[in-house]
Amino acid sequence: EEDDVKHYGLVPSKLDGKIGFTDFLYTMADSEVIVRDGQVLPAREFLDGQTQQAVVLCLFHVPAMGETIVVELKMEVVGVRVVTSRKYTFYGFLGGDQREQARLAF
Repeated sequence: EEDDVKHYGLVPSKLDGKIGFTDFLYTMADSEVIVRDGQVLPAREFLDGQTQQAVVLCLFHVPAMGETIVVELKMEVVGVRVVTSRKYTFYGFLGGDQREQARLAF
């Protein structure tokens, strides 16, 4: 059964209506190996030939402004190309001009 499939010791999870493997970015970016279930696995192979899409969510909070910003970076395999996109979601009190400045800062 597909629910029993593991990848790097992770079971599939549902996020935003899609099924995939969820982990912290630093697990792959800050180490050469990942140790799971007693196995030492190369971090650079976490994204493999079966990977169709990778999404990185970055959360920023500015207490002084009462603003939280979620930046979504998406990489998607389309044929032989990798297509990238980014999306900003603001939660708080910044006005339109201030939000545009924040967008440009990223």
